[in-house]
Amino acid sequence: MSNTASLKKEYAERIVPALKSQFHYSS
Repeated sequence: MSNTASLKKEYAERIVPALKSQFHYSS
């Protein structure tokens, strides 16, 4: 269970900044 939670956290910490930078580029 905690393994999935940490995986989700790592995923979010990697994907969110990537999405933000993508939005900055496309804007």
